[in-house]
Amino acid sequence: MLQNFDKISFWLGFLAASLFWWIVIRLWRQFPQVKEQLKNRFTNLRARQVAGIDGALRREVLKRAQRNHLASPLFSLDEILVVPRLLAPPPQVDPDNPDPFGSFRPPIIPNLPYVPQFSAQYDGDSLSLVRTIRSGVDLAIIGHPGAGKTTALAYLATLFARKDESLSSIAQHFPIYLHINDIEDATDSNQDAVDILTKALSWHTSASNRPQLSGFIRKTIAAKKAILLLDGLDEIPFDAYQQAVGFLTRLIKTQPKLRIVTTAAIDRAEGLFDLGIEPLPIAGWNRSDITSFTKRWGKLWNTHIAPQTAANNVDSIDDLLIGTWQAAEGDFYTPVELTCRLWGVYSGDLLGMRGVDAISAYFSRLESKGINLQTLASLADRLISMKQSYTTYIEAEKDFSTSGTSYNNFIDERTHKGETQAPMIQIPLETLGLDKKLRIATDEEKSIDKLVEMGILREHPHDRLSFSSPVLWGYAGSLSNYTYDLSSKSPEDDPWSAETEFFHYLMSSTPAEWLKPYLAEDKAPFYWRTTQVALWMRDLTPSSANRSFIMRHLLALTQLESLPYPTRLGLLGAAAMSNDPAQILLMKQLASSPSVPLKQIATLCTGILREPKSITELTTAGTDEQELVRFAACFAIAALETPEAQATLESTINQGDEHMRLAVAEAVALRPPWGHKLLREAAASADILTRRAAIYGLMQIKAPWVAEVVEKIATEDGQFVVRNLAGSALELLQRARNKSRVVLGPPTETPWLITYAAKNGHGIPRNESPIPLLLKVANSGNPDQQIAAVQLLARCQDESAANGIRTALAAADLDLRVAAYHALWFANLTRKNSEQ
Repeated sequence: MLQNFDKISFWLGFLAASLFWWIVIRLWRQFPQVKEQLKNRFTNLRARQVAGIDGALRREVLKRAQRNHLASPLFSLDEILVVPRLLAPPPQVDPDNPDPFGSFRPPIIPNLPYVPQFSAQYDGDSLSLVRTIRSGVDLAIIGHPGAGKTTALAYLATLFARKDESLSSIAQHFPIYLHINDIEDATDSNQDAVDILTKALSWHTSASNRPQLSGFIRKTIAAKKAILLLDGLDEIPFDAYQQAVGFLTRLIKTQPKLRIVTTAAIDRAEGLFDLGIEPLPIAGWNRSDITSFTKRWGKLWNTHIAPQTAANNVDSIDDLLIGTWQAAEGDFYTPVELTCRLWGVYSGDLLGMRGVDAISAYFSRLESKGINLQTLASLADRLISMKQSYTTYIEAEKDFSTSGTSYNNFIDERTHKGETQAPMIQIPLETLGLDKKLRIATDEEKSIDKLVEMGILREHPHDRLSFSSPVLWGYAGSLSNYTYDLSSKSPEDDPWSAETEFFHYLMSSTPAEWLKPYLAEDKAPFYWRTTQVALWMRDLTPSSANRSFIMRHLLALTQLESLPYPTRLGLLGAAAMSNDPAQILLMKQLASSPSVPLKQIATLCTGILREPKSITELTTAGTDEQELVRFAACFAIAALETPEAQATLESTINQGDEHMRLAVAEAVALRPPWGHKLLREAAASADILTRRAAIYGLMQIKAPWVAEVVEKIATEDGQFVVRNLAGSALELLQRARNKSRVVLGPPTETPWLITYAAKNGHGIPRNESPIPLLLKVANSGNPDQQIAAVQLLARCQDESAANGIRTALAAADLDLRVAAYHALWFANLTRKNSEQ
């Protein structure tokens, strides 16, 4: 058997087998490492893919956000942005930890949600938009048309697209940036809400990124790294608004961790609070904001626009001169009006001083581009009459085709010198299956495209078109040739910003037959309709019959002592901002009224009018026998910001009685830089009362350097009482720094209420309503407890809670009445079918 045995072959086979099994064993031992390496390579590959789609989508969001503002044909959003802020709710009262410093402002100059422009003139308390979002609050930014809500969302979209470090822990969130008109299937309850969002977003996404979009959005939401920025809830009729809220309800039910920021009208946010979305008004622009915006516009115009027009012999304009003129004039405009106004000034086509004149100049510029304004007006009026928030491209083409408009596109239609135009063969679009933009555009299409390019119209999926702003929409509608009786039309009870703006601009050009019955149906305690039309008076001429009627109606209301002080302040504040020189004389007359609230309001309104000669009347008000009038005078004098006013306040903080020194300290704290300099000097005064007042004023300033100044006083002042006060101030500053909540939580999680219930032998079961307990506290608690209870009742969404707030509105205590006013406003805004 061994005759054929080959030793060499045997040993070679043995060595080969041994080597084979040695290699196998070695590989087997390293298999986990190889497996881990392969896994890591796969994970890294997926991460690079996700990073690629994430970066591409963020760039697309950034591009849209930067052009989503009125002046986008000229400048990017970054170049002219006034950083938006939110009007702060009243300070949260904690009865167990009362504020040792407090503030004179809440009972004197309460933040007015219906008239935030007035609050801005006294630098009313405001919140950082970014900090509010960072705190975890889902938000509805509310405000008047043209106040800057869309710009605020574009600002947030820009920050999220760039992963801005100011966003801190939420910088990695992906912004799902949409307009409500982008969402086609909002009423389809059978379709997944995330799929609906993805479908809407895909229209804004490049074709190369669409295949990955659905998976990316779902993974981002599942990882709690997404935020929905939804614009336009204030721009749609009531039925469409309810459908939008229904869609958000379904979305939140399936994706409760999705962060949401949206917009809403100043008088319509019902249903959002039930979804955990907090409505907060956008703050008005103060004088510093207006000055900054004006300066930047002038610099940008002369840098980028004027050189382009040099060929037309248009010299650059002195932006310093225009800035000085704008500051000296002191008239009041919304952000959209101020934008149109500056555009008109620098273009040389502004023909009047009213806000409506600025809007008119903007539309005249469209006409010079070949747009038929009458056709645009008919389109706007048709949408308003039919209560539609959008039209289609085909319907818009039909509107323009009936106008006989010819529009010249200077790029597409010009004939170059030395060139002849060969006839073009036009093939039906359907035959080629191509986008309409690849063929020769008709005159109608060119008009629509120009309106989109200029920012009048906004494009949406499925050939939808909508007006980009209710202000532009309403003004365009007011230009229409009406074929119906205007006396039968009036703003509807169902609020809709496009319709109200239509009547706003209609009132500026025609007799308003609807005005008398409209105001006759106004309701206490807010008289919202009267406040609304009072704000519109800035677009009426001094001799207008509409203005005269509104003023008579408004003055009759403000004489009612039963009317809440904030309502009266809002009504007269709106009148004072109507850009009528006669308001100075009116406020002077009201300042002599026997009514203390009227004297107080007239003093504050005189302050925002910034007439230097009024220092005499305001100084007299500073010696009034009523303390509240004297306090109001301090704020009004500070608002003048003249050398004489500054000298008056410096004298008072050094020589006045203790309460007047405190009031002056708070008033000048709102007026940097000179006011802050005065407080620093007062902190080093030899007078102990002046140093105490300085600490009080410093506590009203939200700036890092305040803590350093207060700490120095706490350690170096020679008087124990001053050092003790400064120490309390430092402790309060530390608590405020660590405080993250910007809005009230639910009553069942409120420490002071839990403590109150325990002392009275009760608990607050989570499955029972806290309203009976809150009503008891609001009726029989101490002043701080009553205010705190009223603040919580506003968030209970119940008629019995609203009735309790109405009871507090008639209380003797002014602080409680002011708190009840804001609480009832919030309850009415957020509750369904609420009545004032």
